[in-house]
Amino acid sequence: MDVGIDGVLDTHLENAFQIKFLGPTHFAPVIEKAKKQVMGSTDDKVNYILLILTDGEIYDMKETID
Repeated sequence: MDVGIDGVLDTHLENAFQIKFLGPTHFAPVIEKAKKQVMGSTDDKVNYILLILTDGEIYDMKETID
């Protein structure tokens, strides 16, 4: 697995054309799950990137902001 920005870009290129967008778009559950994984990490020398791709309106805006 590549690290750094090159790893992010490589992962994106490997998967971008396999994604099928479906609605509705709810971000809050994804953000909450990512938050729990990061908060549970004991390695403070690791940076985490959450990339969310969407093609539509956010249906849970209040929960996403919260």
